[in-house]
Amino acid sequence: MTPLTSAADEARTVVDALRQLPGFDVSVGLNLLRNRCDKYLHLLTMFLEHHGGDIDLLRRQIAAGQRADARLLAHSLKGVAGSIGATALHHDAAAFETAIKEDADPATQESLLTALAASHAALVAGLRRHLRPPTPPSAAVDWPALRQLLDTLATQLETDEMAAYDRCAEDGGKIREALGKPGERLVEAIETFAFAEAQAALAAIRRAFPQLA
Repeated sequence: MTPLTSAADEARTVVDALRQLPGFDVSVGLNLLRNRCDKYLHLLTMFLEHHGGDIDLLRRQIAAGQRADARLLAHSLKGVAGSIGATALHHDAAAFETAIKEDADPATQESLLTALAASHAALVAGLRRHLRPPTPPSAAVDWPALRQLLDTLATQLETDEMAAYDRCAEDGGKIREALGKPGERLVEAIETFAFAEAQAALAAIRRAFPQLA
């Protein structure tokens, strides 16, 4: 068995284990990613990295009266949950988003947020049992190579969005390491299929970094 075959078999084994998680339908994410188990596991790892703390943030926003921000975060969590096949989390995030939109009474909002927190915690715990932590990216920055990478991403975002996703899965660490928060916003947008947001983030990066103009 070659290393490549071994890695593919390992990814399929992990995905098969994830099928046992309640309120979770791996077929949704696999269909979106053309049955690429490795890409799907990468997407789930990014979910843990970028959305693992969403409930704490939601509670802080609600306590501070930041209703618009809380609604936007619930909407984002709902979308990501739908993309990865987290059916229970998607349902609970949608219900909480609706409660904020319709200005439901505080007791109703708290009840729905409690349900959302429970489904989120169950999913995060289940994913963490099966997924490896991401490999830390290299600290070296090659600006000409990074500019070429972003040029490629810009073209793919216009012509082949899933190719942009595949490229970001391979090289997202380089973008984060070199660009910090702006790079994180670009990578997260691509990895959560928010491709219009990714194009806007890429344009902002070009304006902010003369090395990439």
